[in-house]
Amino acid sequence: MNNLIVVTISNHSMSTLGQSEVNSVEAGLASSTFPLDAATWEFKQHATYDRPLRVHIPGGNAPLRIRGRLLTPDALVDLPEQEFLLWRTKSEIVIENVCENGWPRLRVHMSRGEAGRGAARFMIEASESTVDGGLLDTRVGYAFGKARDIYLTLAGEEPIRFRTESPLEDKTFLPRAKAFRKLKYLEDTFRIRFVIPENIVAPDLGDLDIVFRGVTEGIFSTRYSGVSFSITGSTVNLAKPPFTGPGPFRRVVLKTGEPLNLYGRNLDVGRVLLTIETAQLADPGVIEHLQQRPDEPTNVRFVVLDHQVSYSFQRYLNPRVKELATKQLRRFKQKLMREEPKELAKLVAEPLINDVSSDEAVQIVFGWLQFNRFPDRLCPQEPEMDKAAKKWRVPIGVFYPSGKGAIVADVILDRKTGAMLSHPSTTQLRHKAEALARTIFHG
Repeated sequence: MNNLIVVTISNHSMSTLGQSEVNSVEAGLASSTFPLDAATWEFKQHATYDRPLRVHIPGGNAPLRIRGRLLTPDALVDLPEQEFLLWRTKSEIVIENVCENGWPRLRVHMSRGEAGRGAARFMIEASESTVDGGLLDTRVGYAFGKARDIYLTLAGEEPIRFRTESPLEDKTFLPRAKAFRKLKYLEDTFRIRFVIPENIVAPDLGDLDIVFRGVTEGIFSTRYSGVSFSITGSTVNLAKPPFTGPGPFRRVVLKTGEPLNLYGRNLDVGRVLLTIETAQLADPGVIEHLQQRPDEPTNVRFVVLDHQVSYSFQRYLNPRVKELATKQLRRFKQKLMREEPKELAKLVAEPLINDVSSDEAVQIVFGWLQFNRFPDRLCPQEPEMDKAAKKWRVPIGVFYPSGKGAIVADVILDRKTGAMLSHPSTTQLRHKAEALARTIFHG
C-alpha cells in the first residue's frame, strides 16, 4: 500500500563480517537515488539580469581568467573569492569558477532575449565525492535556493545583480544535506574518512541512519514493515512466539568486538541488539523446514505488525558514554552553526526516514487489530491528518457484508514515528463493536 523499499543489513552494514548471515529490513525511506559524482549531479536555477558584462572577453579558444565572487545576501552563506573563466559561444557568455578546496563548480550561462532582456541559468555541480565536498555542495545549494538576489562581482566590474525566477530544481537536497552532516559527525567521532560511493541509494541511507542514531542515542525505535533473518532451528525456541503466533523477537545483529562496515570503513560500535514486540511469521510453512533441518540456516521473514523496531547500541547506553556522546553532538552542531545557517546545521539530528504516509498509517492500525486478534469486520478507514499537531487520526469501523456498519473508535498516530499516541483498550473496542452490531441488526 505504500512505497516501502528494502534496506539490506548485511556484510556492508549491521551483520558480522565474514559470515553468510544476511539480515534485511523494509524501511519507510524514499525509494530514490541521488548521485554524488560531479558528472551527473547538479542544481539548476533560472534568473534575469539588467545589464551586460562590461569586461572584454577575447575571442578564440582561450577563456579569460579573472578573480571574482558570487554573493547571496539572503542566505547567510559566504562563498569565497575565486578565479573564474569567461568565454563566449554563439549565443551566450559562460562564466565558470576554478574549483578549489572542495567548493562545487559554479557555472552561469548569460544570454540576451527579447527586447534585450537578460536571461541567466545558474548551475551548481559537485566537484569531489567526499564528505567535506558534500557539505560545501549543500551549503551552496542552500544559498542559491534561498537567494532572491545573486550578485556577481568580477575584478574591474560593477556587481551584476541577478533576480531569481524559480527555486532550485533538486528534490534530493534535504536527504543529501542530512546525510552529509551525519557522515561528517561520524568521521569526526571515529577519526576516519569515508569512501563515498558514486551514488547513495535508500538502503545506504537506512544503514547511515541506524548507525548515527545508535551512537548518538544509544537506544531508539524506527519504522520497518518487515525483517528477514537467516535462522537455524536449533538456536531458537519454535514452541514460543513469534513462531507460534504474533509476539516478541530479539536478535543480536552485531557482537562485541565485531566491526561494523559503513561506506568502506570499519567502525567499532560494540554489541547491537534488535527488538520487535509484534513480530509475526510471514510464512508459517517455514516452521516445518526449521524442525526438519534444525542445523541448516533458513531465511525467515517476519512481518512487523506495528512497524516499530528497536535498536540498542549497548555501549552507548553506559551513562558516561552517553553523556560524552551528547556533549560531542552538541559541540558538532555548534561548529556547524558557526559555518552555516542554523536551518542547515539542525538537519544533522533529523532522521532520514520519511514521515508516515496515509497508507502506512492504515497498515499500522491494521497490524494492531491483527495482533490483538480482532475479526476482519473491524478495519481501519481513511486517515485524517492533523497538520498542526503532526498526527494521523485513523478511524476504526465495523462493517458487514450487507454494507451496514459505522465508525467505532479512533487511533492517533505520530506522523514522524508511527507510534500509537492513543487508542481504545481492546476490551473497550470489543464492547463498542458488539453494541454497534446489536444496534445495526436489531435496532
